[in-house]
Amino acid sequence: MKTPTVPYEWEFHLGDQIDGPADPAKLLRTPENRFLAPLVRPGMDILEAGAGNGRYVFAFAASGARATGLDFAPALVERVRAEAKRLRLDNNVEAVSGDILNLPFEHNSFDLYTSFGVYEHFTRTQHRRLFQEAFRVLRPGGIIYLEVPHFWSAWTLRRELRYWFRRLFPPPLVWQRNMRRRYVVARAEEAGFQTVQSRVFNAWYGFQKGFSIDISWLKGVPNPFCALKPLFEAAAAYCEPRQWLGHTLIYIGKKPSQSR
Repeated sequence: MKTPTVPYEWEFHLGDQIDGPADPAKLLRTPENRFLAPLVRPGMDILEAGAGNGRYVFAFAASGARATGLDFAPALVERVRAEAKRLRLDNNVEAVSGDILNLPFEHNSFDLYTSFGVYEHFTRTQHRRLFQEAFRVLRPGGIIYLEVPHFWSAWTLRRELRYWFRRLFPPPLVWQRNMRRRYVVARAEEAGFQTVQSRVFNAWYGFQKGFSIDISWLKGVPNPFCALKPLFEAAAAYCEPRQWLGHTLIYIGKKPSQSR
């Protein structure tokens, strides 16, 4: 299967920056990772599928887990290896070059499968394969933790416009389609997972991304949404406890204990 995005586009998009705290262990203590942190335990085998520059790989390793980061961009894999050595986490980190649609691991290899902002870069046909591969490499009782941008957020309109523009004039940027909660749950359960929970949160970030609220000028034109920032903040505060218009969708599923 051909992916909509190719390796050099990810390398260009992510660059050399490791987007995370100086102390990798602190990443799991941030509010946006409050659903992930309880799943991570010392000594477990954790895979990050689509690891990019590896910030979660380093966070898992710093927490005492054996962390494997897989990516299809060779330059990113090399950066993860080099950064793991610099952080003195290389004994707990393995960086692997490979295809997320055909994971280069044996059945029942991991206790926790994670992926952050990756599945939205694949087509609907490929989503089935992604979940099947996650199910295959997890041990019985293992957990999948998936994080994707939520379709019903203020950011989606902007992303959709860019998507249709790319179909006519593709720039060197990664391809992305935000995802619906019901769809993600259906694909995961179709692959055999038992849903533990799904959550939508971070409505404020969705407004920020969708309307560039913190940017006064956009391509030389004043941004009218900046003046409405207090209204957006109030709207986000109202939406957050109701799981409305959140930027981030997470899915947590379990591989049944009797699975092979």
